[in-house]
Amino acid sequence: MAFEGFQLVTNAVVESRDPERNVPAAIYGSIIIVVLVYLSIAFVALGTLGHGALVEFQEYALAEVAKPVLGTAGGVLVGVAALFSTSSAINGTAFGASRMLAEMAQSDAAPRAMSFRNRKQVPWAAIVALTFFSILLTAFNQLETVAAFSSITFLLICAVVGLSNLKLSKMTGSNRFIVV
Repeated sequence: MAFEGFQLVTNAVVESRDPERNVPAAIYGSIIIVVLVYLSIAFVALGTLGHGALVEFQEYALAEVAKPVLGTAGGVLVGVAALFSTSSAINGTAFGASRMLAEMAQSDAAPRAMSFRNRKQVPWAAIVALTFFSILLTAFNQLETVAAFSSITFLLICAVVGLSNLKLSKMTGSNRFIVV
C-alpha cells in the first residue's frame, strides 16, 4: 500500500491547467520522487540498524533509526513526520474521492447533491459528506477496523479499475500486459 494515491491525481483534471501535459507529468514525477525517497530511507535504515533490528522494532523502526543521530528528538521528529504523512494521505483521499463522487453524481450514479461545486469547481457538497461519514466511521469503530475497511476498499477499487481498463483496452489503447 506504500505506493497508493497516485491515481488520485487524475481526479483533478477538471481543475487543472493543460491536463494532457500536467497530469502525466505529475503522476510519473511523483512516482520517481517517492521511489528515490523510499530507497534512500531503506538504505539508511538498513545501514543504521540492520535487518534484525528493523524487524524487531516494526512500526517504530524509523524512530529507532533517527535516535543514534538525533537522540530522543529524532524519535519525536519521525513521529511528527508520520502525523504529516497521515494528514497528507487523508487530504489526498478526500481530494480524489470528492471529485470522483461529484463526477458520479453528474452521471446519476450518486445523489445529485454531491455534484454541487463552488465557482472554483471544488465539489464542496461531496467533501462535506465524505468528511461527515469518515468522522462517523472513525468515532464508532476501532482504528484497526477503519484501516482494514480503507485497505479493502482501496484494493477493490484498484481491481475494478484494472478490470475495466482491461475490458476497454482496445478503446483506451492501454497495454493489456501492463494492466494485468
